[in-house]
Amino acid sequence: MKNLTNRPDLSRLVLNLPKKILILIIPLYLLFANAILHAEENVPPWVLFQRAMNLYNQRNFGDAFKLLRSATERNEYPEAEYWIGRIFENEGENALALRQYERALAISYKAESDEFYIAVLLSIADIYEKQRKYNLYEETLLKIINDVKRAAKGDMTYERVLGDRLMDSGLDRTIYLFRYELDALIKPYGEIGIYYLKNARDRVAIQYLVSAVIIIFTRLIEANRDYDPQYEYTNIRTLFLDSEKENKTREYMTESELYKYLFFLTLALDNLGEISQSRELFTLLSESSVRNNYADISLRIRNSDFSSNYKDGVKRALLFTQED
Repeated sequence: MKNLTNRPDLSRLVLNLPKKILILIIPLYLLFANAILHAEENVPPWVLFQRAMNLYNQRNFGDAFKLLRSATERNEYPEAEYWIGRIFENEGENALALRQYERALAISYKAESDEFYIAVLLSIADIYEKQRKYNLYEETLLKIINDVKRAAKGDMTYERVLGDRLMDSGLDRTIYLFRYELDALIKPYGEIGIYYLKNARDRVAIQYLVSAVIIIFTRLIEANRDYDPQYEYTNIRTLFLDSEKENKTREYMTESELYKYLFFLTLALDNLGEISQSRELFTLLSESSVRNNYADISLRIRNSDFSSNYKDGVKRALLFTQED
């Protein structure tokens, strides 16, 4: 085996080259370096953005930031501004993140995407919540809801209709009678519903939480019809448990946060004295085959025989009065 310590020093070899050769090599090297630099300057912003996203997904935030900033310096790029904000938020710099999100929102029309516009507003709302600016948090979520409904030319009072039907007939019957397809509203509906629940506005909370849940169950019914064109909805328990058996629908139930929003809807119903409904839904959640905190808590509530003291303890742990 060769002794690596005896390898020739390349720097010394270069320095020992004849001057005539060095005179030829150095200009070529400088020309090559300049060509590389010039090529980097001509890289389109969208290429820089894609490279940055790859780095971001690897949690290499420093290099991703450099590429995103470079992209914004070459052109107005709302997506790049937004992801710079995400980097700041990941680093705990919420004020800087908010500034970036506001920049992205100001030029969001350039993205030509309703989904992007909503994503930016949701991120702004998240920052307001972290900063305990709850009035602005509420206003931002309501803006998303109203903007989406206006764009879809939907019924601006549909949440109230669903909430009233839920209180009169129960969730099973409400799912049977109503369909709701504004998927972009699942998170805004769910989060503002939880916000109102935490502030003891149970009736309003129910309107928004049931709206989020109905949208999700609408998609689950459609997915079951994709598997079986003859499928007909029978009851919530069958739909819920059967949907957990299929990979696609099970993943959707988790990603859409159905368990979370259904659980808080159940708490709201319990607060309003709808004990029969709340027991049915706590039981349904407790039977879930998908491991999640809300199913676990529901199982403990069920095992306590729906003890009022135990439920009150859960509510104190999960719900609290927001401070303005």
